[in-house]
Amino acid sequence: MISDVIRGKGGGLVCVLHGPPGTGKTLTAEAVAELLRRPLYIAGATELTTDPSELEKKMKQILNLATAWDAVVLIDEADVFLEQRSLNELDRNTLVSAVLRLLEYHRGVLFLTTNRIKSFDHAFMSRISIAIKYPELDHAGRFAIWSKFFALAGHEVKDSNDPFAEPSIFTRAIVEELASKPFNGRTIKNLVRTAQALALASNSPLTLEHINIVVESQEKFLDEFAGMKI
Repeated sequence: MISDVIRGKGGGLVCVLHGPPGTGKTLTAEAVAELLRRPLYIAGATELTTDPSELEKKMKQILNLATAWDAVVLIDEADVFLEQRSLNELDRNTLVSAVLRLLEYHRGVLFLTTNRIKSFDHAFMSRISIAIKYPELDHAGRFAIWSKFFALAGHEVKDSNDPFAEPSIFTRAIVEELASKPFNGRTIKNLVRTAQALALASNSPLTLEHINIVVESQEKFLDEFAGMKI
């Protein structure tokens, strides 16, 4: 591969994954790490301080560890480190400059996830190897995710009109109805896992009743949360 003209500069791959929560950004990094047969180091905003000197030190530790283990790195919710600099914010300028230096010399695979690509400092654009946009899930996407997690839970989605289909509590019509609800992928996964926990607690197989309980609870919470923001 082409190396940098300046010796010592990184020849790494910096990937920016941008889009709403629960659309598959973290899953992409996990899949790439699995495909490459490498460990995945996930660092979130809570792990990385916004103090410039401490951030640079912590980032160096993470990237050095990743290099030693040949690991893929995922920095989740990287918005706070990548936002545009301002003449009136010296600390932010120092913070962004520190991150830019580290990206410049990193030699491994690094993923950055964000929900606010438009706020990126323009200097980052030349450091990005590839950027992938993740749109909001549509009905078909939500249907596929519900179906996938039901399959992982041991329940294949069947067409209720198919006379040769094995009996299933989760028919296509049921999943179509669930997919009409505007949940993202992470929420759908959590709903199925919580329903499984309810089933386990009652010493019974997973049923539609368990799913309906957690879905109704989630919808009630979202309604109350929306009311609090008004």
